[in-house]
Amino acid sequence: LEPIPDQVLKPGGEIARGKRQKYLEAITGLTDRGHIQELDTYQLGGRVGVAVTIRADPLASLNEAHLLAENIERALMASFPEIHRVTVHMEPEAGGQDAKAS
Repeated sequence: LEPIPDQVLKPGGEIARGKRQKYLEAITGLTDRGHIQELDTYQLGGRVGVAVTIRADPLASLNEAHLLAENIERALMASFPEIHRVTVHMEPEAGGQDAKAS
């Protein structure tokens, strides 16, 4: 992970609510095996950074989770030119079964 210098980090509150809603809608269209738990945005210089936490099916494979994270990153950066960085955190959905338990 690359550290973000404090002098260029601005809270996401400065990003228009309408833009955040568009980001949420774009991500929601990709998350058929999970849901958005949290979306944070921040400004990095003149660009936008997005950090999203997805609660996913705990029985999904690591490959499926990785593919979903990559798809979210690519879709956001392709659809919104102001986005410079996307970080996707994948967490197992609460209440799901542990894949190791048998």
